[in-house]
Amino acid sequence: MHSQQFLNIDRLLSQTVFFWQFSAFHSSDYPWRTTHENLSHWLDGLTLAEVQELKRVPEKLTQALSAFIPEVNDLYTLSQLEQLQAAPLVIPKGLDSGINGRKWQQITSLSALGIQYSQPKGQWLEWCGGKGYLGRVLNVASGKPVTTLEWQDALCIVVKNTLINTN
Repeated sequence: MHSQQFLNIDRLLSQTVFFWQFSAFHSSDYPWRTTHENLSHWLDGLTLAEVQELKRVPEKLTQALSAFIPEVNDLYTLSQLEQLQAAPLVIPKGLDSGINGRKWQQITSLSALGIQYSQPKGQWLEWCGGKGYLGRVLNVASGKPVTTLEWQDALCIVVKNTLINTN
């Protein structure tokens, strides 16, 4: 079931690649401005409050976008998976410093499931690790070593300075 679901998501993402695979900070405009004028006008007309509401309620965002990108409905439906449950992690106080609530919830949920389904021996590889928050939680909660890879120098410097100041 999940393999067919993945293939369907892949197909729909390939069909809509024009809307999401572009360099956002290399252009001051939407790449689809001339081909999808109605979408561009709708996006330009959104207020900050409307954007915040659409971020908070994905169903509203899906409904609104489907008027411009019909595949959005199927993508949303296919991306709804049953939520896996894992035992809560025991994490020392303060490890969440600098991490907002939603991101912290995602990190701890992913870590708990990763630990639950991981091999007893081995280590973790954190790819595009940013500031290494996920890796730190995995290390503390599982006791396994973590190798974090990050290519952005600025993030690596932040982590290095954080580690120097806490040791």
